[in-house]
Amino acid sequence: MNAVTWHRHAAANRLQSTVLLIAMLAIAGLAAHLLLGPVGAVLALALACASLASDPAACAALTLRQLRARPLSRCEAPALWRILDDLALRAGLPATPVPHRVRSPVPNAFALGQVQDSAIGLTDALLAQLDRRELTAVLAHEVAHIAHDDLRMLNLTAQTARMTQWMALLGQALLLLALPSLWLDTGWHVDWLAVGLLAASPYLALWLQSGLSRTREFDADLKAVALTGDPRGLALALARIDAAQPRWLHRALGLSRLRVPDWLSSHPATRARIGRLRSLTTPASHRA
Repeated sequence: MNAVTWHRHAAANRLQSTVLLIAMLAIAGLAAHLLLGPVGAVLALALACASLASDPAACAALTLRQLRARPLSRCEAPALWRILDDLALRAGLPATPVPHRVRSPVPNAFALGQVQDSAIGLTDALLAQLDRRELTAVLAHEVAHIAHDDLRMLNLTAQTARMTQWMALLGQALLLLALPSLWLDTGWHVDWLAVGLLAASPYLALWLQSGLSRTREFDADLKAVALTGDPRGLALALARIDAAQPRWLHRALGLSRLRVPDWLSSHPATRARIGRLRSLTTPASHRA
C-alpha cells in the first residue's frame, strides 16, 4: 500500500470535513441571526450541538425494524462473525457490530448505531454476489464509519440542515404576512439582501451536507484500506456493487444519461472512489 498517498488523502479529508462542518454551523447561525437576532444565532448553534448528545442507537433500532432486518447469529454466520470480530479488534471498537440481513435484490451495506452499540445491514444481494475478499472490504468500510463515529456527525449535519430549512420557511412566512405593510406605505422596509440570504441558506446547507457526507465516504474507504491492507479488494467490491445497481427505469424512459449531480450526491462517484483506491495500490500489491 502506498503509505505517502494514504496519509495525504487522510489529511485532506480531515481538513475538508472540518471546514464543511464549520461552514454548515455558520450558515445555520446566520439564518437564525437574520430571523431572530443574536439570541437566535446562539440558540440555533446550541440546538445543533445538542444533537451530538442524541443516541444514534435508538434511531438504529427503529431503522432496522422498518427494514425488517434480521440479526445473524454466530452459529448461523460464523465466517461473517469472524471477519467482523477481526475488523472490530483492529479498529479498536469495544464491541463487534451485529450483522443484520436485509431482504433486497439490490446489493448494499450500511452501518447504524454508535461506537459502543452498532449494527451493520447487509442485503441478500450483497451477500450472494460478493466473494470473501470483496465482502471483507465492504465490512471494513462500514466498520470504519462506526470507528470514526460518522453516524453521530452525520446526524449533527442533518439536524443543522433541517433547522436551517425551518428558519428559511419561517422567514418566508413572515415576509408574506408583512407584504400588506409594503402596499400600505407604512414606512416599513424589507432588507432584501437578508431575505435573499435566508432563502438561499437551505440550499447552501444541503450542498455542504452532501459534501461532508462524500468526504466521510472517502475517509471510510481509507480506514478500510488501513484495516485490510487491500485497496484493490474494496475497488473490486465497489465496481461490482455499482454494476449491479438497477437502471432499468432510466433505460425504459430513455434517461440513461440523467443522474443526480455529483455536488448533490451523498456518496462520491464510484469512479472517483476507485481512482483513489488505485492510487493507494503499489505495483506489487496490484500484481497480487
